Amino acid sequence: MREKMLFRLRMALYVVLLILAELLETSVFGGISLGIVPCVMPMAVACIAMFEGAERGGIFGLVGGCLWAWSSSLSYYGAYTIVALTCIGVAAGMLTERFLLRGVKTTLCYSAGALLLTEGVYTLAGIFSGRVPVYALLTVFFPGVLISLGLGLLMYLLTSFVSRIGGSYG
Repeated sequence: MREKMLFRLRMALYVVLLILAELLETSVFGGISLGIVPCVMPMAVACIAMFEGAERGGIFGLVGGCLWAWSSSLSYYGAYTIVALTCIGVAAGMLTERFLLRGVKTTLCYSAGALLLTEGVYTLAGIFSGRVPVYALLTVFFPGVLISLGLGLLMYLLTSFVSRIGGSYG
């Protein structure tokens, strides 16, 4: 009974972590007018999947994708966002379960891949459609990726603390 309660607590804290990632992205950094908004949600999904495995990572990717698509400025990419974050969750969980260790280097690799799959595709779609100038890669995309990778380390720390609740991983 106690194990089930700790499992539910851990899952609830992961949902709180996803909401925190969304609030960081939209409320905190969205209110600062620097022209660069870091992308936190894909890193949160990748970190949760790294500690929980492919199945739960896919579920949290789906939840994070729905939350991100419905509440952020990227909502016009809604279906792609949901599918991309679900794929990120499944891939990160599967790779960690079978091949990689849970650590900072793995987190940075997952975060970079998640950012390229989400923000990179958005930026390239904007460049090819003519809405975004090409120099936005150097002035907006790359600084945003660097800030996001720093926040990915914060997500790793928070996720690693939450993942210790209730015993073993996955």
